[in-house]
Amino acid sequence: MQIVRHWLVFMVWMLASQLCGQEKSMLEPEITALTRKLSDAAAAEPLDVEPLRSTLNELYEKSRVLAAEYQKQCIEQHPQLADFLKSRRENESAEFTEAPVVLFGAVTEEQVLAKWREQLRATARGILGIAEHDRAYYGEFMYWGDYEGERKPAYAYVRIEQIRDCCKELKALVALLTLPRKLTRVEAGATIFADDFSGDLKNWTCYGKGEFKVSDKRLHVSGAGLAFWCNQELEDSIVTLDYTPVSAKGNGAGALFAFPGSPVPGKTYEISSGPMDQYNVGINTYHCSLYRGNSGKTNLRRTGPGLKMLSTVTPDACAELKQTYRLTFVKYGRSIQVLVDGKLIHAYVDPGTYGPPLMKGRFGVRHFSAGELECFYANFQARAVKEK
Repeated sequence: MQIVRHWLVFMVWMLASQLCGQEKSMLEPEITALTRKLSDAAAAEPLDVEPLRSTLNELYEKSRVLAAEYQKQCIEQHPQLADFLKSRRENESAEFTEAPVVLFGAVTEEQVLAKWREQLRATARGILGIAEHDRAYYGEFMYWGDYEGERKPAYAYVRIEQIRDCCKELKALVALLTLPRKLTRVEAGATIFADDFSGDLKNWTCYGKGEFKVSDKRLHVSGAGLAFWCNQELEDSIVTLDYTPVSAKGNGAGALFAFPGSPVPGKTYEISSGPMDQYNVGINTYHCSLYRGNSGKTNLRRTGPGLKMLSTVTPDACAELKQTYRLTFVKYGRSIQVLVDGKLIHAYVDPGTYGPPLMKGRFGVRHFSAGELECFYANFQARAVKEK
């Protein structure tokens, strides 16, 4: 079975290579072997990052070389994609000298470290899935607009590019797990903005087809592919709200919470409604999906340069309909944390892999376009971050 599996992987890769009109690089089998070694090291219990480090560094360097090779070949062979390909520059990541551990509420240092380890393992497994053309994984970690439609001929390039970038995410996680730690305990300070939804929607701007109405001190929203944004610009903040998913039509229904978000140059917040692909490249934000259909998971992603996976967690922290959850989003410097009912779900430190860390913007919510979702939102509050 193992021989058959490797043969199938090889045949899939050969087909993808033909799409870009290029011969198989000698680096391909080396990269695939390294991704398997990396995934095995990351899956070990307990996690020991030292054996993982050398494999990761070698994989990163080889994927950089191959990405540059494939980019050049694709530009030559598919000039209609030249502007798109030239825009895909590798961003400079931060060199951490200490690990910033942000502690809010009852969150402990070990809980933050556990989330970093969970993120490391999931990303390493994602890299292996990308290397082996496993759509269940590359469909999660790679923005689908990069391997379908008019960009499809560039698949061989964007695949290796994503392996390279995921390696940079892993290098940052290794640093965070091994460097001296700077613990910062924070709490909610002065109120910046609050809305108990006892009046109208003057503090919010809504986009897309659906229902938006205020009743009984709750915002009632129903529909698919719609979005609404708080009109208040926010920087480092602790944002809290009550979230009640009431009903869903179709397995593709869900909601994502974006913060801090702003349109890319030349666009407006209106781009956040409608098809998901226009939101992914039109809004610069971190977003977290909570109540995610029947997927059983919650994802933290970065949009703007596409749809980039930052942290994926099982199970979905808001999986039950007709239950009210208290959501907390902590944005402090490079750190983004998501809590549900006081429990830490995501703890991400942005090294800049997909662009400079986002420092300010608005808070928004988008309902997935693949299924209708009905929800109540209440008790919204944004407060300053105060160090204890």
